[in-house]
Amino acid sequence: MQNTHTTFKSFKAFYPYYLKEHRNVICRRLHFIGSVLVLAVSAIALIKQQYSLLWLLPVIGYGFAWIGHFFFEKTAQLLLNILFTVCGEIGLCLKICL
Repeated sequence: MQNTHTTFKSFKAFYPYYLKEHRNVICRRLHFIGSVLVLAVSAIALIKQQYSLLWLLPVIGYGFAWIGHFFFEKTAQLLLNILFTVCGEIGLCLKICL
């Protein structure tokens, strides 16, 4: 399993690398499912005021991503820059939807 520790100075430089690390279609779909479930659980927790559900968010989000990377992409998850990674995740989900 690869693990590249590269630093990026801009999202523009980071995003092509992010997409390269998410070439496998199953990995991309697992990321998408995890992201949608995170949004759904967040909404349910806030609407129903069941804030204890919020502890599930990292388990759901990282769980689906970890499975995608470990079993299908054969790469380590990207935690180089949390802001760039979240923006990359949003871009990846938009690519799937559009």
